[in-house]
Amino acid sequence: MDKSIFKELQTKVDHETSLRDELGSRVETIDQETKVLRLLLGEVEISKNQTSIDITRSIEVIKVKIQELADVASEHSYYKYVNVWDRAIQEVACLTLLATWRGALPGHEDKKYHVLTLEEVGQILNVPVYPEEVKFHISIEEYLHGVLSISTELARLSVNAVIYGNKEVPLKSLQTIENVHSSFQLLSLKNDSLRRHFDSLKYQLKRAEDVVYDMRIHNLLDE
Repeated sequence: MDKSIFKELQTKVDHETSLRDELGSRVETIDQETKVLRLLLGEVEISKNQTSIDITRSIEVIKVKIQELADVASEHSYYKYVNVWDRAIQEVACLTLLATWRGALPGHEDKKYHVLTLEEVGQILNVPVYPEEVKFHISIEEYLHGVLSISTELARLSVNAVIYGNKEVPLKSLQTIENVHSSFQLLSLKNDSLRRHFDSLKYQLKRAEDVVYDMRIHNLLDE
């Protein structure tokens, strides 16, 4: 057997490893900035004006980092490497949805208490969306994971809002989670991870319902 075949295979393996490492390093820079954005979104209730400016800056940085990833990823097969960055893009989608839902992204105040569409998320991040799937794009699955994740964030946000005396956010959170839950029931989920993610939504719905119920029995709602 010609051993040169294995040398050629090793060269291909090394190239594959190098490419995945390069993609992974670019994903790490996105992850680092999403951590910053998540912290900023947690401060909206405390310092809204300055935080909104910082959130805008953070999203602009994330857009640059995603473009750097896309520049490399678009030169190769999308579906071969999507597993390298899909979780990072899901997180970015979730935080973008959360920022606009909170009315914390200047220029998008009209989207407060609304969930953006896939196309709107793509426009904010300046990233193509499905069905432009030849090159790097935000997939339907990544967007749907983002929508499910924002429900978890809103359930958590409801509790914090009560602490800061915000009576509106728990009600709007519950309304949004209910809408997400009913909307997902219209889908036939073939993706296993999406189905499992959706299965956990009922727990977030229950958390949001409990917050509103507690507010009601303590006469904290203006009814």
